[in-house]
Amino acid sequence: MSIAQLIENALTLLAAGAAATFLLGISLSEDTVRRGSEHGRFGGMSLSERNSTRRSRSNRASRKPTL
Repeated sequence: MSIAQLIENALTLLAAGAAATFLLGISLSEDTVRRGSEHGRFGGMSLSERNSTRRSRSNRASRKPTL
């Protein structure tokens, strides 16, 4: 395959992904989209389970580099 064919295939796949996302967005009901945005990646988990998965982030700016 030449580089032109690879670029054409990549753009075709990108356009297909964008079209699929658009079609999902217009075909799903508003209630489904709203509920999905509320639950996100924690879908099906209770509030206590969601809070237990969060970790505190260390402050990288305050740490000194190790040599």
